[in-house]
Amino acid sequence: MKKWKKILALSFGIAALGLLLTACGGEGGTTADTPTEATAGGNEPAATQAPSDTLTDSAPIRIMAPVLAEVAPEDDSVLQQRIEELTGFEMDITWIPNSAYGDRLSLVLAGDDVPEVLIVPGVPNNDPVIVSGVSHGAFWNLDPYIDQFNYLSMMNPGIRMNASFNGDTYGIYRSRDLIRASINIRRDWLDELGLDLPTTLEEFTDMCFAFRDEIEGDTYCLTIPQWGGKNNHGPLDIIAVMFGAPNRTAIVDGEVVFDFMTEEYIEAMEWVRMLVEEGLINSDFVTMPTDDWNNDFMNDRAGAIMDMQSRGMSLSNLMRDRHEAEDGSAWVAMIGNFATPNADAILPTTGFNGGIMIPTASVQTEERLLEVLTFLNYLNSEEIHTIMNLGVEDVHWYWNEDGVFERIVNPDEAVDRQDIATIASFAQIGMGVSGFVLPAPFNEETGTPLELERVAIRDGERYHNIAVFNPTQAFVSETATLRGAILDDIMLDARIQFVAGQIDRAGFEAEVQRWLDSGGYTVIQELTELYHAAQ
Repeated sequence: MKKWKKILALSFGIAALGLLLTACGGEGGTTADTPTEATAGGNEPAATQAPSDTLTDSAPIRIMAPVLAEVAPEDDSVLQQRIEELTGFEMDITWIPNSAYGDRLSLVLAGDDVPEVLIVPGVPNNDPVIVSGVSHGAFWNLDPYIDQFNYLSMMNPGIRMNASFNGDTYGIYRSRDLIRASINIRRDWLDELGLDLPTTLEEFTDMCFAFRDEIEGDTYCLTIPQWGGKNNHGPLDIIAVMFGAPNRTAIVDGEVVFDFMTEEYIEAMEWVRMLVEEGLINSDFVTMPTDDWNNDFMNDRAGAIMDMQSRGMSLSNLMRDRHEAEDGSAWVAMIGNFATPNADAILPTTGFNGGIMIPTASVQTEERLLEVLTFLNYLNSEEIHTIMNLGVEDVHWYWNEDGVFERIVNPDEAVDRQDIATIASFAQIGMGVSGFVLPAPFNEETGTPLELERVAIRDGERYHNIAVFNPTQAFVSETATLRGAILDDIMLDARIQFVAGQIDRAGFEAEVQRWLDSGGYTVIQELTELYHAAQ
């Protein structure tokens, strides 16, 4: 387990807590389990074993879901028909415009006509309405039932905990890419200098100096924008985890410790401070709008951006268009992380976006609950998961001569638009917890260098194994709810001031103490109690 070095001694048994810059041992957070390919079996039949010509005698499954397109899917769509055939259940879906979904969800939960399956977007365990509903018994606790189902039981334990309510499972999370972070680098600059993609802190730092000193023009290395928030996947969060700091919190000696209270976090920010002092980061990183983030990279001034893989793909497309090339990989490369003396680690997402929850007001018996869960289990089979995200094979897509996915474009533009909208809408009901990988529009032979680099980072076992989870993600501190914004601002300002050279280490530690005195002690105590109660 990771041993974090605290810069603060914490003990709730004594009143006075002083600053101690000595190392303390402790237990680390969990890392992600790599999703594995699902196989038929378990205590429930695989979804594809459901009758394809006969629906069950059960009542239709009543669902409320957001629709992202202007027009909702039709009840007799090919997608819905095929899903009903494969699951044996009819679906009665109420589609609500996404812009109005939050308000409608609150009204529905307060009313008498509650659907049996609710799509709850965002982070349900941070939504006051949903949290209140859970505390008042409005949703089924699914922990006693999940292991009965072959696909639902394949939920990633770390993501399941992230999506839980103080450790209890009240919904099936909607899986999203766990690894989205990346460092996007000017490949043409690397080629010009004869450099390989960096894999260590030393190599990355050397690359940064080379970008400043050896590339023609007024160049520097890393471009960072003004970042509104902390622990929200910003560049400095990515760097901190690579240096071995916790992903927001860790458990040290049985108590919660925040990232900024560790020696590894200080070392990460000292490295960033050095980059600033050496002119290797844009001088306006405190004020540059995020809308301008791409500019210096595209205008041959900056050589790297730490953000999401999607930004790397967007930069590649921009370069492709600028140079009128078939592919932008000649200008953009992508790595997931670089190893540091303290760690080989990467910052993951929470691994989910919203979830599927089952209200007790509409599903009133355990018998009906098991029917609804059986239906949801079927939706996580490989075939239905693919249908809900890509459409029906040979209707919406096919395997081309290269053996890869290719979309079928309907010659009727209106029908084609409706097909795309229908697939996007049904994807909102999908969960993908069984870990099946969707067909890709390329393979190792046909993919571009950047596409292959992205897949290796996003889906690769190596990165899933070094992902650092936040062990208190699922827990809600009452004090943090009331004072969280004030506390976050203290440490956000302290971080910026430190890397900008406005305060020294002693000044940063003084801000940590101010955070503790302003409610941080209580937050730590509350989260520690919640963490241990869930074990």
